[in-house]
Amino acid sequence: MITDETYLYLKRNYSDCSSWALWNHKDLKQDSHMHASDCRLDPFDKLLEDSSFRKTHLNSNAIYLGLNFSERDKKDITPDIPWSAFHDITPRRTHDYNSLLILQGTKFEGCYMTDLIKNYRQTKGSEALRYIKKTENRSKLIEAAHVLQDEIDHIKPKFIFTCGNDTNNLFQELLPSGKYKLLNIYDARVEHITHWSSQQASRDEYLAINKRLRQF
Repeated sequence: MITDETYLYLKRNYSDCSSWALWNHKDLKQDSHMHASDCRLDPFDKLLEDSSFRKTHLNSNAIYLGLNFSERDKKDITPDIPWSAFHDITPRRTHDYNSLLILQGTKFEGCYMTDLIKNYRQTKGSEALRYIKKTENRSKLIEAAHVLQDEIDHIKPKFIFTCGNDTNNLFQELLPSGKYKLLNIYDARVEHITHWSSQQASRDEYLAINKRLRQF
């Protein structure tokens, strides 16, 4: 459950770069075509102002974790609409809609979505990863981990979905058993899944992930 206090804290601090797994969509499992417009956030951006709506539509079941908040994300996010990250509806470019295939109809629909690296905005994930792991940029890595720790502390997720190999590898290095030992995830279960923007993954692969998540 996401309390009003938690929601307002996250909105105040992270709504410019994070979001919730809510979309204005139909049942994509019954539709053979995928449309970028299915990824739009509205009307939820307005409904989220209602405490009773939040109580029935948001949950702390998981944190859905990407690698980096990119410059493209920053440009495409509407500044006056909180939570518009992860909801890019730009045709021919966005892959955000694949997150619908992964999460729709599971108990994780309505979970919190964020990126591990939010303090170095770079379109290419590989470049963001290379930068954050440089010895001279250790303070940036520590800062990124502290921000994610703050989100974990407030959400208290049951699961953390690390999307993509780079995300998962860096996340594992931040754990107490890893190289950097900067994160405490308490009792959360970590599940590594395919990134929603993978160039190799097919629709069927995303639907297979969805089927697996329905078993949790």
